[in-house]
Amino acid sequence: QFSKILSEKHDFSIYTKDIEFVNNWFPDKSYSTVGTMQYAIELAKLKIYVLMRLANSKMTLLKVTNHVEDSSVKIRWRILGISHSKFFLKFFKDNSKNRNGDDDDDLTEWLDGFSTFYVNKKGLVKKHIMERV
Repeated sequence: QFSKILSEKHDFSIYTKDIEFVNNWFPDKSYSTVGTMQYAIELAKLKIYVLMRLANSKMTLLKVTNHVEDSSVKIRWRILGISHSKFFLKFFKDNSKNRNGDDDDDLTEWLDGFSTFYVNKKGLVKKHIMERV
């Protein structure tokens, strides 16, 4: 479900009502929120950030590990897309090959992240820590 966070409606029933979200995306501006509504707002802000930065964005999960010792699931993820300026400019190129005969420069950009989800005894997520890689 996490990989479809940008494209589908999210199921918030998998979280506790007092879920804690720790946003360490910008380490010098880290903050945390508590509650399902605040978490939903944070996920919406993430979607808006990605939509404003990248066209044709898609999230892929690079690695998922389960850690029984601390009841956590750790996910290494990447959001791929094309910056809006590159997306716009690619339509104005005269041809699809450069002078060397190679393909155009790769237009893909990405955002790399790492999320740790802590799960309670009922299997609900009680804490999510998000960090930039």
